Amino acid sequence: MDKLIVINVEKCTGCRLCELACSLHHEKCCNPSKSRIHAIIWAEEGVSVPVVCSHCDDAPCMVACKFEALWRDPATGGILVIEDNCIGCKMCMIACPYGCIGYDKDTHKIFKCDLCDGDPKCCSICPTDALNYIKSEKTAIYKKRSFATAIAERYNP
Repeated sequence: MDKLIVINVEKCTGCRLCELACSLHHEKCCNPSKSRIHAIIWAEEGVSVPVVCSHCDDAPCMVACKFEALWRDPATGGILVIEDNCIGCKMCMIACPYGCIGYDKDTHKIFKCDLCDGDPKCCSICPTDALNYIKSEKTAIYKKRSFATAIAERYNP
């Protein structure tokens, strides 16, 4: 199944529940620094942007890893970490154009979004529907609808 986490920036309030749900699911504690998603917040502008791995088709992180610590799950299309193969060199972190790979100082291993085995907790907890896990072929129509809705709401209050 080829699905993506699609972000609607206009709906994000910066509550950061996505970060907490992610860290709780993966680390069994609410620690945003261990989350695989991060809400970048510009308070003065009132803008919040969740940033999460796109599981790129060309996957620069996978190309950079010379130890086969990253692989693509055929079931979800997500790029996953094989911790036993990771030596903590951080080359994948350098290669990622979005900065979506973290490093755990305790284990000396990288971590990244794994799509929660096809049920991303960040999407299911988002109270404003700013995060959605949808089929990749539906991404364009979803974005068009979101944009059209925002325009309609702006001009027809």
